[in-house]
Amino acid sequence: MNGHLLDPLVLTKDFEDSLHRYGASNERLEQLLQEEKEVLESATPEDVLAGLRPMVLQGMMVLSSYHRLDQDSWYTAVSVLDSYLAKAGELDVSKLPLTCVAVVRLVKKFHGNVADQFGSTSAQWLDGARQLAKAMQDQGHQMESLEFTEIMLSQHEIDILEVLQWQIDAPLLQQWLSTYCQRFNILTDHKHETAVSWVKTRAMYFARLLLFVEASSSRSPPREFALGLFCLGLVWSQLLPADCLRPEKVPSAYWVAGFQELSQRHRVQTMPPLFGASFYPLIQATTASSSCELQEATHRALVKILVLGAQHPALLMLAVA
Repeated sequence: MNGHLLDPLVLTKDFEDSLHRYGASNERLEQLLQEEKEVLESATPEDVLAGLRPMVLQGMMVLSSYHRLDQDSWYTAVSVLDSYLAKAGELDVSKLPLTCVAVVRLVKKFHGNVADQFGSTSAQWLDGARQLAKAMQDQGHQMESLEFTEIMLSQHEIDILEVLQWQIDAPLLQQWLSTYCQRFNILTDHKHETAVSWVKTRAMYFARLLLFVEASSSRSPPREFALGLFCLGLVWSQLLPADCLRPEKVPSAYWVAGFQELSQRHRVQTMPPLFGASFYPLIQATTASSSCELQEATHRALVKILVLGAQHPALLMLAVA
């Protein structure tokens, strides 16, 4: 991240005050960068869930929906689960249903609607654990018991919190993306809020999709993927021409074809060069990134999503935007 790219002519005193007020200041970017460094230093490249991942995540999606948590909360829950399992070091399959329910309930307590905190009964949570355990048993996994108690669930919540040092935070990728969107809105005087909202929605769709095949606790830098998704979204929303994000080493024909395929049968419409030229420095200021960083991040995100779609087409039916 290159702070020197933040043009003082762009970031006037009023802009800086607004960035601070909305929690999207340059200092916030530095804070996220430091948090990411600490997370990646302790991350593991292994996915503890491995082959269980699709079934477990689908079960957590059903559980989250039943307890009125949105898809961003589900994303947080999966990231918390990955983090906990990576730090715990060993997977107890028979305890996994209880772990999934405990994590979702913790996310609801930490991030859910306060007015709805008491809307779900203990019996409903325990029933969710039983259903997931039964589904795993039907798939051939050995389960010690299909019965769970509130005491077991509450104690397991405490165990999880202790392993995570009582931190139930939104995933760094989501925090990066939210900060980029907030900064862009402020620096454009909120003239493109509708488009930016769409950018975030589409980016989070692909982030959720990726969770089905890759643990969030892996060594993949969240900032880089968030940056790539943000730039891809700007192209799809027609705020930025695709070609200005193309690395020199990438053929133009491949670049256009990739965007067309990813746009799911909707042709990417190129902006007039003048429009792109005026917006590109603003994207650099928004993300505090160099031109090279923007291009490389966009390229990696494009390739990752194309490969994901080719190898796991069925996932498009699971992670609904």
